[in-house]
Amino acid sequence: MQQNMAIQTKGPIYKISDEDLLQFSLVGGKNQAFEFSKQFVWVAESSTEIEYHHGGKILKKGAHYNDYYGFFTSLNHKEAHDFAESFGITEESSLVLVCRTYVHLTPYLDQNKAHNADKRAGQTRHFEQIPAEWLQKIQPGEDSTQIYRSIKEPVLLTSEITWSSKYSPEENLALAEALKGRFPCEDFAVVV
Repeated sequence: MQQNMAIQTKGPIYKISDEDLLQFSLVGGKNQAFEFSKQFVWVAESSTEIEYHHGGKILKKGAHYNDYYGFFTSLNHKEAHDFAESFGITEESSLVLVCRTYVHLTPYLDQNKAHNADKRAGQTRHFEQIPAEWLQKIQPGEDSTQIYRSIKEPVLLTSEITWSSKYSPEENLALAEALKGRFPCEDFAVVV
């Protein structure tokens, strides 16, 4: 098993959950599954990507921004606005520049409880990534051809356009504010 990688984040804690997991290990020449439970901290994070659209289709994807400076700091649309302005892309243009924002939950282990105890969303917290070897059984009724899935992967909550060269400044502001209103920047953790 490889060493867990430490990460730093300023994102809000969306939920805290106890997860039933399993890990396969070679014992006596046979691969055996060992079941166990761990508590995960699910942190909300956003990223924003510039897309170039024409005729209702994506021509190209451009720069991608993350939440390095805090939750929803990826929503800085200045570069897209400046690019549209410098190339004369307007509300009437056939080429449309958009910013698509993704909000996802990433599960982490809180191995640094002492450091994180007095930290809140917006302040840097330290967590550990979940080992790739840890798996979760697919629940009955879930649409999947697999029996197990990696628990390490982020869960996408939404993917929305938060800025478009087709919209007025007021409409663009309303798009970004609506998304921020649904996902506040403070911790809203609930033990599940």
